[in-house]
Amino acid sequence: MTIAVGLLALAVVAAGAQYLRYRLNELGSQIATIGAEVTATNSLKAQLRDLPFETVTDEEIPRSADELLMSTSVEDLVSKRARLVERVLGGDYPSAGQIQVANVGADGRDLALTMNLEAAGTSVMRFFEAEHQPATCLFLYTSGHKTGLENLPPWASDVLQLARGLGCDVVHASMPAEGDNAGSVQVPNNISAHDWLGTLATADQSPLRWFVAPQLAALDWATTRRSYDLVVAAGHSGGGWTAGLLAAIDPRVALTIVYNGSSASLPRREVSDLGDWEQAAAPIYDEVTYGDLYLMSALGKGRRAVYLWSKYDTCCFSGVRPAVYFPLLQARAATWGITGLDFGIDLDRDTGHAIGPMALGTTAQFLLAGQGS
Repeated sequence: MTIAVGLLALAVVAAGAQYLRYRLNELGSQIATIGAEVTATNSLKAQLRDLPFETVTDEEIPRSADELLMSTSVEDLVSKRARLVERVLGGDYPSAGQIQVANVGADGRDLALTMNLEAAGTSVMRFFEAEHQPATCLFLYTSGHKTGLENLPPWASDVLQLARGLGCDVVHASMPAEGDNAGSVQVPNNISAHDWLGTLATADQSPLRWFVAPQLAALDWATTRRSYDLVVAAGHSGGGWTAGLLAAIDPRVALTIVYNGSSASLPRREVSDLGDWEQAAAPIYDEVTYGDLYLMSALGKGRRAVYLWSKYDTCCFSGVRPAVYFPLLQARAATWGITGLDFGIDLDRDTGHAIGPMALGTTAQFLLAGQGS
């Protein structure tokens, strides 16, 4: 119950926030059981004991932030951001007019947002109103590979429920041709959907557009309906990679929360860390590194970005390497006036490739702080 008590303490400091205290108390027991849920479903747990999670080899230790960045100054970082927007989106910035809206729930608080992605099929997102209105926050969450609302893990449901309980309208999105979008386009056999999307690049359009356009259009749609104090981009695994790119592109995102989504460590130890085309082979990596993207996500007045990992991740980015390189990025960011960059490593063996109690508690802290609570 440690996390639950911590969340209740956060709520108490919000004077008069009776509803907030009620929601955090209600969520407490759910949060406390996440570790048990992950343990029950983690078939790789037995293998964790034999992996060298404590090991960071000499070649993985950067001597300075220069080894992690292509940007040489904050002005260069700003210039690279403009170039990134052009390379990913071209001259067609996603807008509300590209989304079709349909009621799913009888009370109009649950909506389906559909966007045509042309060669990449369609994107079907869901909009859920905050449990307490009026909402002060918009929470854009993207699930990882092969994950959608139909098979959303319980810990991901807890994240969305927490956001709604803390005053956020929520948009859930799947990655292109994955999760809720699987089947909207025919993918050839013997190739991952995203590796195949990478082959569809043309001189005028990058397939990276299909990864972020739905969320950006949903952001435009939602913010034309109402005004929010805080816009959040969050996501897990491949969806975390997406959230980081969203924030690097669009400064309207004031808070970024990436769960197990990428790593700036060079070289990568595990083959599985390389990911699909968008994470490793997209042409943007000729101009930017993950370190650059991390700084971009926090670049701008009042913006914050937190990157979270699991030491005992059963998929990718396991170990303690962020503790070695991330402070170098933070120090360089601070010299450039970027002070909102943060990170954390979940040390619980049972978390695996999931969002554990530590990450959920961190999410609550950042959401409360971002909304001035």
